[in-house]
Amino acid sequence: AMVLARLRALVPETDILLKLRSKVPDPDQLERLLGKVERPQVLLDYLGRVDNPTELESLIDATAKSGIPQGFSRAQFAQFGGRLRASAGKFGSDIRIQGSRATGAALPGSEVDVAVRVPPEEFDRLIKQQFKSPNPGSSNERTMLRSITDGRIQRGELRLSGEGNALARDFGFKEVQISVVEIGGAFDNGPWIMVP
Repeated sequence: AMVLARLRALVPETDILLKLRSKVPDPDQLERLLGKVERPQVLLDYLGRVDNPTELESLIDATAKSGIPQGFSRAQFAQFGGRLRASAGKFGSDIRIQGSRATGAALPGSEVDVAVRVPPEEFDRLIKQQFKSPNPGSSNERTMLRSITDGRIQRGELRLSGEGNALARDFGFKEVQISVVEIGGAFDNGPWIMVP
């Protein structure tokens, strides 16, 4: 009831809430799912990938219990984690897989979403470090402002595109998106799987 109350306070009886209620008629189950997949629009997307909400809940629980994101073996995930920590660990030690691979509801071409979670003060420092002082009105300034609004610095601005492409190629994924994510920001959402 607490998650639904928060959702209602943020988004009163909107189209999204109505759609969620039609896909998940059991209010207790909807509450549990919103506790696991915090962004209502993302939950709707995941519900569209399965036959019923119980299947999604089971996928999320099984993936969390295994500690291995969808599409990886245990050995592959350990190897992936080692390489990821070697390249992205300089931005922070709280590195997690999030998104559809952490829920177990990834589609065949789904990317691997990596979040390096940092506190707000560190996020502000990294914004200054990565963007410096962009020219007013420039595309770099617009990207910086988008990063601040989203609470997310993407791999290009982190100079990790090459490593993301290499990880995708070496592990057979379409894309590996590596981002620094501000704790409490718009993209700081579970479910997560800790990177070894």
